[in-house]
Amino acid sequence: ARAAEGGRKLAGADLEARLDALQNPRSREAMYQVRERILKASEQMQEKVDLRKVSVAPKQRDWERRSLSVLIAWAFPELLAQAIPSRASKGHKTDRARGRHFRLVNGAEVSIAEKDPLSKFDALAVASVSGDKVFWGMGADLDLLRNYGIDPSEPLKHKVLWRDSEKGGEDHAEFASKQISRFLAGKSCGSIQSAEDLLAFMSEHPVEFPPRDVADLIWDVARSNNPSKSLLAELVLQIVVPRVKEFAPDVLVEIASAMAVGKVQHLKVYKDLAEAILPGVKDLEFDSEGGNLASLLWAYTEAMQPYQKLFEALATRGRDGLVEFKPKVLSDLRNPCFWSFHRASSKSWGQRGGTHSSRDDAFSGFAHPKFFSILAPLVRERLQEIHPISCVYLMWSFSKSEAKMPDQDSFFDAIASRVAPDVMNLDRCGLAMFCWNFGRSKYNNAEVFEAVEKEVLRTERLAELTPRDLANIAYAFAMVKRQSPELLQALAGHGCGLLRDGLDQQCYKFPNKSLAREIYVDDFSAEDGRVDAFDMSSLSEMFFGFVTFNFKHDEFLDLADEYITKALQQPAVNVERLLRYPRLLASVLRARSRLRRDEKGRELFKIAAPHVVRVLGQLTARNLVEDLIPAWAALGPRDSYAIAAISTRLEYLLRSSLERLPAGALARAIKSLQDLGAEKKLVSTLQRASAGSPVTDEEVLAEPQASLPYSKASVEAMTVVQLRTALKSADLKTTGKKSELLERLLAAVKA
Repeated sequence: ARAAEGGRKLAGADLEARLDALQNPRSREAMYQVRERILKASEQMQEKVDLRKVSVAPKQRDWERRSLSVLIAWAFPELLAQAIPSRASKGHKTDRARGRHFRLVNGAEVSIAEKDPLSKFDALAVASVSGDKVFWGMGADLDLLRNYGIDPSEPLKHKVLWRDSEKGGEDHAEFASKQISRFLAGKSCGSIQSAEDLLAFMSEHPVEFPPRDVADLIWDVARSNNPSKSLLAELVLQIVVPRVKEFAPDVLVEIASAMAVGKVQHLKVYKDLAEAILPGVKDLEFDSEGGNLASLLWAYTEAMQPYQKLFEALATRGRDGLVEFKPKVLSDLRNPCFWSFHRASSKSWGQRGGTHSSRDDAFSGFAHPKFFSILAPLVRERLQEIHPISCVYLMWSFSKSEAKMPDQDSFFDAIASRVAPDVMNLDRCGLAMFCWNFGRSKYNNAEVFEAVEKEVLRTERLAELTPRDLANIAYAFAMVKRQSPELLQALAGHGCGLLRDGLDQQCYKFPNKSLAREIYVDDFSAEDGRVDAFDMSSLSEMFFGFVTFNFKHDEFLDLADEYITKALQQPAVNVERLLRYPRLLASVLRARSRLRRDEKGRELFKIAAPHVVRVLGQLTARNLVEDLIPAWAALGPRDSYAIAAISTRLEYLLRSSLERLPAGALARAIKSLQDLGAEKKLVSTLQRASAGSPVTDEEVLAEPQASLPYSKASVEAMTVVQLRTALKSADLKTTGKKSELLERLLAAVKA
């Protein structure tokens, strides 16, 4: 930090004085531009190291300020300094004039002016020296350094940010975690050697641990490498619960989130916290970096603790929020619809790096299914009072989370009846998402699709739709097999104009918010008049809609070929950005091969070949069998390297794990591999994986059948792994000896 003119004369080499200037926005001792530059750098570094909360120049508590010397000692251990006794008695008359002397750990001797505030300390954490003078530093508490594992006599042997996992085991994590040390700084706690010692001291000295400190301590333990679940639970039961009236509701919510992050599974902990939070649910914000409704619901979802009374209170808040909220566009609903956890604030209250957790696979980043089952009837009671755009977002959360509940069709019908007559008042995103919700759920509600089709065919409405909107509509109609040649023609025609603009503006370089049109200038979902251009995702869904209805539109295909070709001919870094989800490349190539087999398509596949080879390691067996291999057999170059790479990846996947794949897709892949001239060994491996009899061309082209496609001979030739895979595909029991598995599958085949 740089102080203002005269700063060194006033504050000497003391870093603490500079920190005061940074933390006080009204300080006259700091240069404004320098201060802002430092704070911006601090914010960037905090984000870089994935801190739970990014806080710029927060006012520090006393114990936090004392701990800053630890950070300097960690960074510059060789510059840790201790005062040298005065030598004036030995005839060194100049000592007093030169100031106070210190001995650095590296053996050098430095001095500091007597008028410098640092001269009063017996030990210094030095950050920089200039010649034989201390340039930057601050006073150090040697006892505090020892608490953090820094031996003042041998500071170079310290361990930065102690890892509990180095010792391993729950017993070690009980207390040896250095995350706790900073909370004991300056407290007369004596020697605390165990969790019991800590809990006893905190219980006996509550004033020393205000609620904010208790919450921060719990967070530090929860986010350590080997958190002690028992310590976390006891901190709640012995420290928080007895003093619960001191804790604000949002702080209690933070503690509940920390329990979930620390993987605590203790029914009483969550029950006691829920009972304490319930009265304050009405005052919590929908979303924030602190304790909020989203983080509270996430915590009880992640911990698999669907506490009835709490979920009822949360659902009531959610219903009331939807009634009161008046959105302009669909994206406005992210805040009040707190049951979706993919939000920026999740970094501060969820798992490191966001909401990804062990439960995400089950709930897709949404609330526990029990919450949705409570929310639905409450919302339905006041559905007519909820804005149509809010209804669309509400149903999106139900369809996206795949939450299943009794009488679900009736609930969706109620939303359809509320929104369909009012589609003209939906924003463009809301209109597209309205039918997408029903398509995703494969629920063909005639009222919905008739209303959307009629609205899209209005010239004014069609003109405002973006590539993403077109893709969502095409996908929805395809999912419910609702064919409308007039609608497809309109979507394709408008898509051609968007592709031309995308080519002219080179949007393929970076599709996100890059497509500009005058009509988007006043679009609340756009950024500076720009919307998302076509990318692999939107092209994949457009192609899917065309393929489903065998719809041909040569102009759209020609423009799409040119767009994809230019995208794949960019520098590697831009292509990587475009292919963030490699499965979409396989999906686009498969759809393109089914729409038209021509020389332009072969040229496109030739350009795509090196990129396909590069992303093969990220494709699953399903991506290969259902999409890439049939596509390559149709239009792919007979390049020996590319074919060998695809074959090697498939063989590896078949050896490592037999993914559950449809029999028809396997049959088509087998024929495609034969057409590509793949090794007979691989074809045989895939045939064994399908565990079926040799198939004819007619069978290859047929759709997968519901019955088990195995003969008695093929079943008897199966390995244990293949038997279990076949049984799993039929939703049958997969445990037991081989003879039992064989008997079970044969009985199913016979049936």
